[in-house]
Amino acid sequence: MIDNTERHAALKALESANTETDIWEFLPHPDGYVRVLAIEKLNRFASQQSIKLAAILINDNNEHVVEAASNLLSHIGGAESVAILFRALKSTQLERPCFIANALAQMGEAGFNSLKQCVLSENPNVRYYAARGIGSSNFNEASEILEHLVLTDHEKTTFDGLVSTAARKALKTLDRNKGNE
Repeated sequence: MIDNTERHAALKALESANTETDIWEFLPHPDGYVRVLAIEKLNRFASQQSIKLAAILINDNNEHVVEAASNLLSHIGGAESVAILFRALKSTQLERPCFIANALAQMGEAGFNSLKQCVLSENPNVRYYAARGIGSSNFNEASEILEHLVLTDHEKTTFDGLVSTAARKALKTLDRNKGNE
């Protein structure tokens, strides 16, 4: 953990960073808050050049950094970003990859197709989070997939959640989102 003086100095320097490459300098900073703000600042640029750095940050030990990196990849978009998020969700290395599933849900048909592949995973944790992501996707096909999971997938996750319960919650999210359109 760094002290407040070092954090404030880094935040002040980050505030004056105005180019993408200047902001990159803050991504390996030891303070997670500084890393999050740097990633959020990169959203202004959303360039292909930041994809590889965001991919590395998907594996950060700070969940706020993972969320910000997932959102950055979703904002940048494209096949490479979808592939990175898909691999991260399927890798099962992250304890709670909800941010990754949510980012994929916002990435159109390619993201939705990745989530559909994840609900076929052997790992119930992956299926659980993929179901939640599908519920946020607003694709017409989502209801059918989720209803099938509610009826057929009662396997427990490592955190004692049921895939069918995630699918049921995702159906509620899907219905709520469709009501807001």
